[in-house]
Amino acid sequence: MPAHRQLSRRQMSRPLSDNPYQTPQTEGRAPHRIERTRSAEILIAYFRWLVICGISAAPSFVIAFDGLRVVSITAMLSGIMTFVIGYTLVECHPAIQRKLASDSALRRAVLIGYGTRIGISIIFPVGIVLDFFVGILATGITGWQPDRTIALGEMESASFDFFIFYVTTIVQGLLLNVVLFGYLLIVYAIIGAIRTVRKSHRTEN
Repeated sequence: MPAHRQLSRRQMSRPLSDNPYQTPQTEGRAPHRIERTRSAEILIAYFRWLVICGISAAPSFVIAFDGLRVVSITAMLSGIMTFVIGYTLVECHPAIQRKLASDSALRRAVLIGYGTRIGISIIFPVGIVLDFFVGILATGITGWQPDRTIALGEMESASFDFFIFYVTTIVQGLLLNVVLFGYLLIVYAIIGAIRTVRKSHRTEN
């Protein structure tokens, strides 16, 4: 069969478009593929930060778990999920993605920084000591005192516990992030210095 007849039959089998210059095969499909890819990236980032934040928060749970009520544990979990969602939104922001894609030193610094944080959390003696002192500072900032709930009713006490534990978890997480970001800056500077030295040696040779 002639090639022009085969081509005409293929063209006749394709759906017609209002725009004769638009390729029927790709019409309406690319945006859906992009949307699915974007959704997959967000979902992967979400589960990645869920694991990172969950492991990082383990020492704090070990310290504070004894004697906590269900409402207090729920408040702490809510605080952790706030950081998970926040980190996911930050990572998936186009400006952050472009920066990470263009700066390999920053990518390495982030991997080293959060890898170190996870390692410290897994090594419980080290993680407990760090989270313990940061937790004391956080409770000092929020002004939490266990005896303050004694004079309150059951509902008021539960609401107060949730609020104060949630805020304390957020404050403690922010303080730990300040320490972590400082560490990331040091790692980033070291990586940059090493690259500069390597480039100078290459130019000399």
